[in-house]
Amino acid sequence: MVPPNIAAARPASTVIVLREGPSTSLRASNRSGIGARLTLTTAERRYVREVQSGSSYLGQNDLRVHFGLGQANRSERLEIRWPSGATEVVTDLPVNHVLTIREGGGVVDRVPFRR
Repeated sequence: MVPPNIAAARPASTVIVLREGPSTSLRASNRSGIGARLTLTTAERRYVREVQSGSSYLGQNDLRVHFGLGQANRSERLEIRWPSGATEVVTDLPVNHVLTIREGGGVVDRVPFRR
């Protein structure tokens, strides 16, 4: 039998999906945000991830960015440095969601994880 305090303490995570914004300039980022650098801040830690494409011969990385947040119940700040050089900040993001962020448009979709 699992003690109740352990069963209730589920790790939190957030998955970020980056999408290109409207091509209003010559410096618009690529469609999947490859090369973007994301810095996510919680109350206890700061996490840094980069969107990368292929990893080896006939291999491919997942273009979604996953942050395992442990016991954090929210993320305070997400800073995205897009490949175009633009920087975008999104605050107060929910955990246990898949978030779609469009360059220049912020969060355009949020879908909670299924339990």
